[in-house]
Amino acid sequence: MAGAGWIAGCTTSSPPAATATTSVSAQQVVASLGAVPIPTPGTEQAPATARPGHPAVLAMGDRVVVVQKSGATVLAEALGPQQDTMNPIIPTPGKPPPSTPATIQLQVKDTGRTPVTLHTADLVSRDDTGATIRLTPVGASSVTVAPGRQATVTVRGTFQSSSAQVTWSPDGVPLAVWDFTIELD
Repeated sequence: MAGAGWIAGCTTSSPPAATATTSVSAQQVVASLGAVPIPTPGTEQAPATARPGHPAVLAMGDRVVVVQKSGATVLAEALGPQQDTMNPIIPTPGKPPPSTPATIQLQVKDTGRTPVTLHTADLVSRDDTGATIRLTPVGASSVTVAPGRQATVTVRGTFQSSSAQVTWSPDGVPLAVWDFTIELD
């Protein structure tokens, strides 16, 4: 048979139409299962505690209860680094920028009975080689926090693509070290 062709193995069919006997409503599923469990959010992990002689090493954004040399107690959290997109460093074409200006914030809530003063000079940042990253205050260089209140100090630095840390040393005693990474690719 010239001109005749055979196609084997190909069939078409439509999926079966849903019927009242095969379809299940949401109400029927709930009725058959009982109440549908709704997961509850996990409990937040209690913050670490730092005191003179026992500093806390944390990831950026983690909170820590800090007992200062004076006995004052605060809840502290470092945030950032937040890249300064208004003043970027222009890279060489085809290469990532060598560094970026960014800000870091230290937020502190005074949980004790004595006012606490935050100083931007108590914040020091180092890169993964141990080199100091110069930090300058953005806004006030010190702020006093009343008991039960919260305050923030902000610093700016120029960071290279690497791991780095910021250390808070109130009264000259290192109490909290936050670790972070800058990626500029």
